[in-house]
Amino acid sequence: MIRKISFPIALVSQLLSTFAQASTFNCVMDPAQIIQVSPINSSVISRILVDRGDEVEEGEPVAQMDSSVEAATLEILEARAQSTAQIEAQEARMDYVAAQLDRVRRLVAQNAQSAVRLEELEYEYSLAQSQLKQARHDRQTLLAEVARSRTALDNTIVRAPASGRIVDIPLSPGEHAGQDRYILEIAQLDPLHVVAYLPIDLYPEVAVGMPVKVMPDPPVSGTYEAQISAIDSIFDTASRTFGVRVDLPNSGARLPAGHRCQIELNLPQ
Repeated sequence: MIRKISFPIALVSQLLSTFAQASTFNCVMDPAQIIQVSPINSSVISRILVDRGDEVEEGEPVAQMDSSVEAATLEILEARAQSTAQIEAQEARMDYVAAQLDRVRRLVAQNAQSAVRLEELEYEYSLAQSQLKQARHDRQTLLAEVARSRTALDNTIVRAPASGRIVDIPLSPGEHAGQDRYILEIAQLDPLHVVAYLPIDLYPEVAVGMPVKVMPDPPVSGTYEAQISAIDSIFDTASRTFGVRVDLPNSGARLPAGHRCQIELNLPQ
């Protein structure tokens, strides 16, 4: 005979709590990174192509620097690169010397021409070969300069280094920008970095990959599942805490950054 044993609900809850306990801690949702965007080379801003609050994709043009010098340089080099006259002239000269050399060789074989003239033509032919080789090398160098000039012109276009939202544009067209003066700031909002500080007693209990729940403070609502992505290995002596970071997916920037939240962990007892 099978006897059915039932436990009080309170006892079941107490038993389950011995295996895991949900603990909640304060946290902050920060951008994954704040990027100060500067031009590759210091120059004057010609145009700013975005506005504060705009969403941008990685590689999207966000500003145009003055490119008058780069454009003029490229135009000159491309005009020079279109001409193959130097190579054609050297090829024609080498063909002419080769024909003369062939004729003199036949005459020398018939004792109708001196060997001195043959030596002179052989030298001229060798020189023509070298000059043709140099002309071809010069053209390859010129084509490389054209490619470099195109790159320099392209570098006057400032592109977004990551997808995100424009949060600051401190400069205007006509102002000088460089490595020490950035044009704009981009906040990368996907993912958000959720940072919480836990008591050091919990250090042995947490691990990278541990599932957590993130609950933004009002007026933002909802519960979002994520995982711990990083754990500080240095404790804060004054507060006796350590930091953990959660990478919270945020497609479409639906959640704001710079907002307080609660993080819930299921910790073993």
